[in-house]
Amino acid sequence: VTVDPFSLLFWRVSSQVDCPVIEPIEGRVPSDVPSNEVRAIAFNPQGDTLWAANFSGRIFSFPLQGDQKVKTWKMDATSVPTRLAVSHAGDIAVGDETGRLYVIRPDKRMPLQIVQEFHKSAISSLDISPDGDWLLSAGDSGVALWSLGVDIWIEKACAITKRKGFSAVEAKDYFSNQATA
Repeated sequence: VTVDPFSLLFWRVSSQVDCPVIEPIEGRVPSDVPSNEVRAIAFNPQGDTLWAANFSGRIFSFPLQGDQKVKTWKMDATSVPTRLAVSHAGDIAVGDETGRLYVIRPDKRMPLQIVQEFHKSAISSLDISPDGDWLLSAGDSGVALWSLGVDIWIEKACAITKRKGFSAVEAKDYFSNQATA
């Protein structure tokens, strides 16, 4: 997959007598894919779904086979994503042009921002460990490793808000069902 400023392009690579042949694949992108400048793309680890983010901050995905219904994960312009990474569990890590990092969990409606002061410019690379517990980020400031363990983020959030815990509604919105700190 390559990105033309306003669209996704799929290609097929084959070889014919010592020479690779690269051909465009027509009709691969669903017609309802959001328009606007595509800034980041990522495959899920299984390779059967493509995620993309555009300049307006929208993050969406669609399966590469079968019903290619587009699903929107984020639809606001609070940040312009520059990198995406997707875990085996379907968590989406996002890095933006100002160095912000956040995670979108498939079963939660709100992104969880990783509050940090390390990155101050565009995130240039992201990766999630196979077990989904760690996020690796890189940018002009260097490379950092972040824990994605819910307990650590609950502890940090409680310290920031100077509270001892979260209400049941907040825990449901932001964390997994067992997290009630």
